[in-house]
Amino acid sequence: MPGLIDEDARFASLQSRTVHSEEMGAFLASHLPDKATNEWLRLLGDADIPATAVNSLDDLLEDPHLRAVGFWQEFDHPTEGRIRTPGVPTRWSRTQPEIRQLAPTLGEHTALVREACEALVEPSRETP
Repeated sequence: MPGLIDEDARFASLQSRTVHSEEMGAFLASHLPDKATNEWLRLLGDADIPATAVNSLDDLLEDPHLRAVGFWQEFDHPTEGRIRTPGVPTRWSRTQPEIRQLAPTLGEHTALVREACEALVEPSRETP
């Protein structure tokens, strides 16, 4: 990969890289697995090329910063067991927001939603 931009006319300018973007993409896809993400970030940073890692879900779940700031909250789910979910992303000076209930399971609120929709269609009917 060293010298790629200097030695290959297809990649020497922004215009030619744009014209040959599929070849550039294929080249990168074949070479990126050669090094670890941290090594690429170091090399690209040394070359003054902006770059960042794209995290997998597993990376995010184990991220030390997210753990340290209490980003994840754990709950006991009625059908899935213990789950980890993102918490409320804001912090307030007095009342801290919180997750009070989990998302409903499939069909859990169907009757309630159906009744509310029917009440909209039949305004004379009272809703609970």
